[in-house]
Amino acid sequence: MRTRADDGASSVRAALRSVLVERDHEVAALESALARAADGAGRLIVIDGPVGRGKSCLVEAAGDIASAKGMRVLRGFANELEQEFSFGLAIQLFEPLAHGQQPELWSAATRGAAGRAGQLLERGLDANGVDDYPLIHSLYVLAKNLACAEGAPALVLLVEDVHWADQSSLRFLAYLAQRLHGVPIALVASIRTGSPSTDPAAVQALRDGRATIRLEPALLTEQGVSSLVGSHFPGAAADFISSCHVLTGGNPFLLVELLSEARADGLSPDADTASRLRSLTPEAIVSAVVARLAGISEAARAVASAVSILGSKTTVKQAAEVAQLDLDEAARAADALAAARVIRAGEPLSFFHPLTRSAVAASISPLAKGELHRRAASVLDAEGAAVDVVAAHLLKAPPASDPRTVEVLRNAAARSRRHAPAYAAQLLERAAAEHGSQDLRPTLVAELAEAEASAGVPHAPERLSEAIEIAAGPEQRAQLALAHGRALYGQRRLREAADTLQDALRELDPELAHHARDIQAVFVSATALLRDRRADAAPFREALVKRATSEPPSTDERIALVHIALLESLRDTPRDRVRELAGLAWADGELLDDAATELLGWQLLTAALMFTDQLELALERCDAAFEVAGERESSVLMATAAYCRSWALFGQGRIEEAAEQARQLRGGSVRRAAQFRGPDDLVAACHLQRGDLDAVESAVADLAASAEDTSHRWPFILDLRAQLRLAQHRPQEALEDAMDAGEQLEVHLGVTNPGVVAWRSTAAVALHQLGETERATPLLEEELSRARSLGVTRVVIRDLRILGNLTGGDAGIELLREAVALGEHYPPRLESVFALADLGAALRRSNQRAAARDPLRQALELSHAGGMTALEQRVRTELTATGARPRRTMLSGIDALTPSESRVAEFAADGLTTRQIAMALTLSPKTVETHLRHVYQKLDVSSRDELSALLRQEETG
Repeated sequence: MRTRADDGASSVRAALRSVLVERDHEVAALESALARAADGAGRLIVIDGPVGRGKSCLVEAAGDIASAKGMRVLRGFANELEQEFSFGLAIQLFEPLAHGQQPELWSAATRGAAGRAGQLLERGLDANGVDDYPLIHSLYVLAKNLACAEGAPALVLLVEDVHWADQSSLRFLAYLAQRLHGVPIALVASIRTGSPSTDPAAVQALRDGRATIRLEPALLTEQGVSSLVGSHFPGAAADFISSCHVLTGGNPFLLVELLSEARADGLSPDADTASRLRSLTPEAIVSAVVARLAGISEAARAVASAVSILGSKTTVKQAAEVAQLDLDEAARAADALAAARVIRAGEPLSFFHPLTRSAVAASISPLAKGELHRRAASVLDAEGAAVDVVAAHLLKAPPASDPRTVEVLRNAAARSRRHAPAYAAQLLERAAAEHGSQDLRPTLVAELAEAEASAGVPHAPERLSEAIEIAAGPEQRAQLALAHGRALYGQRRLREAADTLQDALRELDPELAHHARDIQAVFVSATALLRDRRADAAPFREALVKRATSEPPSTDERIALVHIALLESLRDTPRDRVRELAGLAWADGELLDDAATELLGWQLLTAALMFTDQLELALERCDAAFEVAGERESSVLMATAAYCRSWALFGQGRIEEAAEQARQLRGGSVRRAAQFRGPDDLVAACHLQRGDLDAVESAVADLAASAEDTSHRWPFILDLRAQLRLAQHRPQEALEDAMDAGEQLEVHLGVTNPGVVAWRSTAAVALHQLGETERATPLLEEELSRARSLGVTRVVIRDLRILGNLTGGDAGIELLREAVALGEHYPPRLESVFALADLGAALRRSNQRAAARDPLRQALELSHAGGMTALEQRVRTELTATGARPRRTMLSGIDALTPSESRVAEFAADGLTTRQIAMALTLSPKTVETHLRHVYQKLDVSSRDELSALLRQEETG
């Protein structure tokens, strides 16, 4: 039963109801979903479609149904004006309760984990902002508390135009949507198809959620148009109805507006009118909304303009002040607008349809619009509105030398700095244009420069230089010098960063020693990869490491510790020492709390671990990063962790998994940040393990063309090309590339750890193929000695097996046995599989065929499981030569699943959606679907339920 609190709005409500023609399916789905939610089975209802399909009417219908069932209904209207400040829509949803007439209810709902949400609603965000994830979770707990309290009604959240919501609120809604199971909450959201949003992934997550009921209202059929026309014009002619259908295409909004215009113009629903309608366009119908204002009072036009500026929560008092009318006159104007179906009846004032608001806003001249925004900002500021709301209007207002404007914009920028640094810079740039007191200019330029640096704006270092020149005093100069160094470092302008920071340290006032530690830390980071500048930072490195053992490091110091660990991993530093330094940088996971480490710092930490053959620890760190990335919904951290994980997987011989993750990351921010090796390098290395030499040739050519021959990546590319030339039986070219890689590493970069690039063993193989084994052996022995002393076991295994192959005979077999034995007592390694294969081949050549079979069978199993196609083929040939009949690769059953297919199958059996699996594994949804199709074929199942049952049976059987 539909109830109405405002009898004066009955005509508008009737019009809304009339638009629900041919919406019986949608209304029934809403009634069913809300009934289930009221019984404790949470539901997400997404009403999705292009503009004008009646989405708002269905949301309102959901509210009517929920109210009739006694459910608690909270409403939010997203709009473009509020997209830039955090949690604006979430605040709008819960604000009526926070400031309502039930303080006991609010106090109980905001206890415990919901406390942060209570603070947000009561006091707003603090000046430094807060972490999104804890607040998102707190808002979820708040909603759950409201819905699950003893005797409380089920909760219904209605959100219109969710695509216009701010990013933080969108993530909250997506987070809530994943946790509705068993909770008496219904979330009803309308989304306009094709509209951009602040977080497309979150919007898509709402559309594709496990509990989503997606309603997509269709255009009205000709019969539906006839029914709606009949409600306005009983007895309308068939030609008139047909013209209405052709002109509007069955779009409910356009149809209602067309009929309203026809009625307002006194037209009859006959054949003559039908002929006139055929000359119109849909755009003309929307324009008629604005033209309709010409027939009403100037006051009504002013109120309509004010509401278009202020948004959907406008009060009559606010509209009056912005329109510069007295309260009574504004109220009468609002009634006139409601009668003309421009705005909805009653408070708050809001437009009948988004298209109407857009049409009214478009009719205001730019100068007039700027002045309206200034008035709106003044009115809202006087009422104590959040500075984010006021600032959003000031951004669109012209400068007017107003000190309060500068204050509001600076406060809003401080709140946005952490979560939206680019927006903070925009606010500060607008503040700097306010032509206020020159005394404030140095501070404004400094804040703007630091915000641009945080946002990664290319010209940020230059802006910081300007700010330093006009800085207000030594304290500010020290702060700006630190920011300048960080910005230069972030743009990989390492030498400039080192010069800037060194100058800052020389000029630092002794009374400002508290700034010295962070400046020194960034100096350490900037010089770590500059061989000729490392000595300058040596005292600071030593002091930092000593200090970090007894007191918590700052963010800059943690990143510096990462660089110290990396630097030591490149030199002749034992593995355990590198592990200790990496642990100081990791600081029990605190490294992941620093936004600055999401890309470079995190990547370099895992590089240090992998260069010293600590792949398992690197994988642990990657798993921790994945967890944090999921909580934060940080695509940057997730991509970086996936990139680092892919190299560790490669080192373990899990080639297919490594290649798949690397392919998903190519061309992104991770590739641009790669210092030593990138996703493209890994893809090429995987092609080599598969024996696809043409693909490696093409990839290496691209890598060589794009990489600078002085970069840290160049030696790896050279060594990769050398291994390709060995596979192509071009040993002279392989030798030249391997030796060039060694010269680049040791002479130019000062890298002596063979765990970075084992170029000596590559060169040794090339020399052996050239018949110069006597030159090859010393190279191998030197590399083996270094690898042993540093604890880089995978290189030890590699060198032992290559030395065994070069030595030959019984002595060579013993070296190969030593390599295999070392691999058996160590976690899985790519080199261990090669050692098994080479030992089996050596035994077969020495006519020990029976003894050869066991290592060859192990190598076959491991190479097949890891996707090492080239080695698998070679081992199969060797095994056949021993007289054994190797089993064919399984083509069906669980054993036939590749590692990637197996992981996808496990997630699917656990109930995750395709999109959730894709996010968890950093794959595209299309790739996940392909894997699932192969899983179904190999396991002979046709659904996820059957898959889940089969895997459970396999576990228990």
